Amino acid sequence: MDEYTSSRLAVGLEHSSSLEKVGLGGWALYGIGRDQAIGAGAGYRCEAVAHAPHEGHSVSLGLRSAATPRLALRWLRGRATDITDQLDAPAARPVRHWLSDQAAHEYALLALTRGDSYLFTIYDEATRYTLSVSPAWNAK
Repeated sequence: MDEYTSSRLAVGLEHSSSLEKVGLGGWALYGIGRDQAIGAGAGYRCEAVAHAPHEGHSVSLGLRSAATPRLALRWLRGRATDITDQLDAPAARPVRHWLSDQAAHEYALLALTRGDSYLFTIYDEATRYTLSVSPAWNAK
């Protein structure tokens, strides 16, 4: 059983955009419209929410917009660190692993660059925390 047993990474696959390697280590984004890549609708919507299923309510822990996937991931990692500092050791362990997992971060950046949403969920005994990043043109 891996370190992610009590936390889950999920990526929505809502767009047919693709990221392809080109030239000398560069990347090109295909499949999204120009208005989605630049302009008024550009950017990423970042949100952290605490859900208390037994009490039947949710509390917003933060909402922010970010200009790039890397800035969105930086915000998400910061919120994950803040939440983890408040958790008991068993609940914090998978999150601390994710915070140091470079491959997971590269996967998140790839998903965001493709135009997909990225969701990281943290489970505690009585609370579920969802940290999400969505392209601003796809915010739901």
